[in-house]
Amino acid sequence: MSAATQNELDRLYWERDKAREERDALAAHVAAVVEWADSYVGTTGLYEAVEAAREAPTTSLARLKATARAEAMEWAAEKAAPSVAPWLKALARDYRRQAEGGE
Repeated sequence: MSAATQNELDRLYWERDKAREERDALAAHVAAVVEWADSYVGTTGLYEAVEAAREAPTTSLARLKATARAEAMEWAAEKAAPSVAPWLKALARDYRRQAEGGE
C-alpha cells in the first residue's frame, strides 16, 4: 500500500472515529435534554418548557461543533505544510474560544 493511500485511510479512520464521538456526545445530550424536559414539564407548563428548551440545546450543540472544528483544525495543522500550519492553528484557537463562550 502506498504512503498516500495509507494517509488517506488514516484520515478516513480519524473522520469515522470523530463522527462516532460526535454521535455519542449528541445522543448523550439528547438523553439529558429529554430527562431535563420531563422533569421541567412536571413542574411547569408545556409552553414554559418549550421556551426554555429552545435556547439550551442550541448553546450546547454550538459548543460541541466549535470543539469538533477546533480539533479538526489542530489535526490538520499537524499534517499541513509549515506555511499553512500557523493559519490552521489560529483557526483552531478561534474555534476553541467560541466553544468556551468567548465569541
